[in-house]
Amino acid sequence: MDFTARFTRRVVCSIAGAGIASAIAVGGVATAAPAPAPHAQVPGTQCSVAQVERALAKEDPALAKRIEQNPKMKKHFESALTMTRAQKQAKRAEFRKNHPAEAAIVRFARDHHLTKPEMAHARDAVKKAKMTCEQY
Repeated sequence: MDFTARFTRRVVCSIAGAGIASAIAVGGVATAAPAPAPHAQVPGTQCSVAQVERALAKEDPALAKRIEQNPKMKKHFESALTMTRAQKQAKRAEFRKNHPAEAAIVRFARDHHLTKPEMAHARDAVKKAKMTCEQY
């Protein structure tokens, strides 16, 4: 791998790493809004936030523990869980508008498959937890 490719990958991974909390669930932007209550409904499911969290703990215990141990990440995760698709799209559009350089780097990383493998794993784990949450 040449210097330019290594440098680009490092920049992308640094920015992607900084935004991992956003990317874990939806790739959205963190908000200042209070975290939803554990009994709040998760759109697209018949489950509460607490049920999805329990399902995630079963699906990927390490990820669930990481979220649980970081209050800021937990607040964002819960907030992202309760957003509708339209709300998530609006947040992404707001981020792109307010942070065009960062948005371009994230878009470049996504288009060139330079995101960290654990980010894709985290998204898959959350998706599976949302699909199985009714059992919890």
